[in-house]
Amino acid sequence: SRFYICVVGIPWVFGLIGVSSRLLYHFRVISSSEFLILTNTFLLTPLLITTTAYVLLWRKLPNRPQNEYQADNHDKKLAKTLFILTAASLITWSPHQVLIIVSAFCKSCRSWPYKVVHIVKILQFINSFTNVIIYSLRISEYRQVVLPCTL
Repeated sequence: SRFYICVVGIPWVFGLIGVSSRLLYHFRVISSSEFLILTNTFLLTPLLITTTAYVLLWRKLPNRPQNEYQADNHDKKLAKTLFILTAASLITWSPHQVLIIVSAFCKSCRSWPYKVVHIVKILQFINSFTNVIIYSLRISEYRQVVLPCTL
């Protein structure tokens, strides 16, 4: 339905706008403060939408009839997996966001040690790897498809 297309599409569009703001800043179309506002608004909003959807899904699950026990367990496991994925994304991306925000508002803090920036970037890149690991550990169908491809 259109509702689901919008719910899935809006975070992607917001993410694209957030990333595009970097190009606008690079070509001096927008100022650094506008860049900071756009980036944080359009990259954090999808995360908030997704987290809210997972919480609502999790809260809705106990209200299902008992005759749907097997489907209920599958949905609970899926909701828990999505929650773990969201938490992992927050853990791996938050240091980068904090670094960017602090650097924008604290001029004396802009010269971060190379190791700090490097560790933050590594955490950011690890996010993709954690998704594969979490899916493999939590979803047997995913594990059956991915493991033969990696061997």
